[in-house]
Amino acid sequence: MKFRFGVSLLLVSSLLLSQTAMAAQDNNEQNTDKSNKQNREDTSKAIDYEEAQKMSPQQLKNALTPEDLKLHNKVAEHNSTEMRSFAANRAYQDMNTYIANNNIKPAKIVQDTRINNLPQYSYKSGKYIGVVIHETANPNSTIDGEVNYMYNNYNSAFVHAYASSDKIIQTAPSQYLAWGAGANANPYFYQIELTRSNTFDEFAKSVNNQAYLTAKMLKANGLQPSLADNNQGTGTIISHNAVSQYWGGTNHTDPIGYFSQWGYDMNQFYSLVQKHYKSLSGDDSDDAITGSTYKVTKGDTLYSISRRSGVSIDNIKKWNNLSSNNLTVGQVLKLKNPETPSDSITGDTHKVVEGDTLYNISKRSKVSVDNIKKWNNLKSDHISKGQTLYLVKTHTVKKGDTLYSIAKKQGTSVEKIKKDNKLTSNSLKIGQILKIK
Repeated sequence: MKFRFGVSLLLVSSLLLSQTAMAAQDNNEQNTDKSNKQNREDTSKAIDYEEAQKMSPQQLKNALTPEDLKLHNKVAEHNSTEMRSFAANRAYQDMNTYIANNNIKPAKIVQDTRINNLPQYSYKSGKYIGVVIHETANPNSTIDGEVNYMYNNYNSAFVHAYASSDKIIQTAPSQYLAWGAGANANPYFYQIELTRSNTFDEFAKSVNNQAYLTAKMLKANGLQPSLADNNQGTGTIISHNAVSQYWGGTNHTDPIGYFSQWGYDMNQFYSLVQKHYKSLSGDDSDDAITGSTYKVTKGDTLYSISRRSGVSIDNIKKWNNLSSNNLTVGQVLKLKNPETPSDSITGDTHKVVEGDTLYNISKRSKVSVDNIKKWNNLKSDHISKGQTLYLVKTHTVKKGDTLYSIAKKQGTSVEKIKKDNKLTSNSLKIGQILKIK
């Protein structure tokens, strides 16, 4: 009898505990649902997406409520190297040309498994209206280290994605905003961090990955590329530096200093995004500009016009009396020196003048950049004012060379080599450059 009574008490106790646990679980689930719902609704009512794209930064800021500003006032902390003035911005070859010439392809975009564990607040504009370009300002970190640090400190700040030389990792859902650029910009922009590189080649690959993801995300929302840095903060591509300058709520200057370290800038980055955007649209043409004038269209920059025409930025500004890099749609630019009857290059050699680049010398002489570099023993695209470049095939004399051996190897005659190089004897010097025509 005692045994049965004890069993009955045990059964009743177990039932009560089970019911209590189930009630607690239901209560926890309700709280979780409430918390998730609150995360998604704490951003105030969205403004019209199409209208948002036409609004100025000031108008977009004015649309934010005090609660929006308080909730989204988060900026990713960068260390002090962000503000450092890089000592020697040594002359690098053009980064975008290097990417094209080496056929550098973007990495595959992957999502971190923790991507849905972050706060999920709606954009004030319903969907993002542009992309903020960041860099981590940490020369000693890896992309995996940066991503892990972000997840461990997401209450302070987080971004949508990271790019390095070999990876593109999406870390936050694109349909919700991120905390990386301050209260004014966070409610409107998708945000990408670039991890630092140690070599020119690594930087080229990393910035190519960041530009590709930027183009991809613009394409996903039907947004056309436009550079806000050159338009008082209005545009679909904007550096954190331009956010600080035109939107406020933050004082960071990235990625300007880091880009400058590699001889790069936002105009070049914008041109690279445009290239990827066109490729994603099935258009791989380079829109080369020919002729002595060009009419500016939407999206043009001095850099993109220079690249496509082969005329240096300095010359375009000089020939058109431009005091800044700002352009106006419909503006007609002179792409030929008005004081020179012809800007074409003829002859076997060319003496480099101010504003010359290998690219525009190639365009004007009809000789490829690769051949100019090969015939002049150039290891990079860097050239100096006053330097003489050969625009015909050459041979650099080595130990043991004779006019006869060179002529035989090059399929020509001794007499022709002597005539083309104005030689009065058969004597040669090691290192001497001979034109082979």
